[in-house]
Amino acid sequence: MSLAMISSYTLPRSQRAVVQGEKGEPILASDVPLPPLLEATVLVKTAGFALNTYDYKIGSLQTYPGAIIVNDFVGAIVKIANDTTTELRVGDVVLGTVHGSNPSDAHSGAFAEYVRAPADLLLRVPEGLAIEEAATFGLALTTSVLRAPVLVYGASTSTGAMALQLLRLAGFSPIATCSPRNFDLVRTRGAAAVFDYAAPGTAEQVRLHTGDRLCHTVDCIGDRESVAFCQAAIGRTGGRVARLEVCPGALRTRRAVKVELVMALEVFGKEVALPEPYYRAANQEKHDAEAHFFTVFQRLLDDGKLKPHPVQLVPGGWIGVLDGLHRLRSGAISGKKLVVLL
Repeated sequence: MSLAMISSYTLPRSQRAVVQGEKGEPILASDVPLPPLLEATVLVKTAGFALNTYDYKIGSLQTYPGAIIVNDFVGAIVKIANDTTTELRVGDVVLGTVHGSNPSDAHSGAFAEYVRAPADLLLRVPEGLAIEEAATFGLALTTSVLRAPVLVYGASTSTGAMALQLLRLAGFSPIATCSPRNFDLVRTRGAAAVFDYAAPGTAEQVRLHTGDRLCHTVDCIGDRESVAFCQAAIGRTGGRVARLEVCPGALRTRRAVKVELVMALEVFGKEVALPEPYYRAANQEKHDAEAHFFTVFQRLLDDGKLKPHPVQLVPGGWIGVLDGLHRLRSGAISGKKLVVLL
């Protein structure tokens, strides 16, 4: 069905979706109920999805059989909950992110024919932006709302590239690390200086470049090497590492450097019922702050000031997601965002 012709048709009673199996593995199900609309939400007929490392890691962390997987999506609004205050209308093509593999709500994931999403955490897709490009924004936007980091480690990831753009637009001079093959990409996203993360002595080069005054870093990779690099690059007086994965105490090598876990799933304001140390209590203030940022993101997107991440399409539709998650797990993807279209 064309997204342009979606304003009037009858919703089905059930749908196809990719859900967690008994061992956390992704499986295709054909009789999944449509998610009920809640206050201030909309129902979106999906057209495509972007895959993130979270989408394959969560199944090995803890299993939630029957929970719909995947966070990022693009599609057209088919229904809006009563009394929802929004400028969006039925038929609008939007992009967004939801809490996939949610232990508190099995219906909330994106990889389904229909997804329920908060109306104030959606962006209208402007003309000229391809569906597959629009799919790349979701989780990258919610993860990149941080307090003035300067060094972006793993800048060629979708989250890293988005952080570069937002930092630059906010008036900062972001420094990027990535593989040399992605130097041109991160420069086009706003990096003022670029370093090869794997070259010997690079952390010391960053300290020299910043005059030993670097205070903030964003670790978009989340492994042992990345947190060691970020701590080494921060100046003598210390600072903070915003990290997308938990940092064990043994990897915290500097007292003057605070390492913090950024949980994008907090932006929905709901309890994140994952096992410790990922658990988060409900926090409406986090949601309200993100909703404000989304009004800014909409203007930036409409004005062409936010660029999508380079896309690598995964063929196969519903079955393609299995191959895509395998490729993410193998570490074979660099400087690209895997997108599955229906």
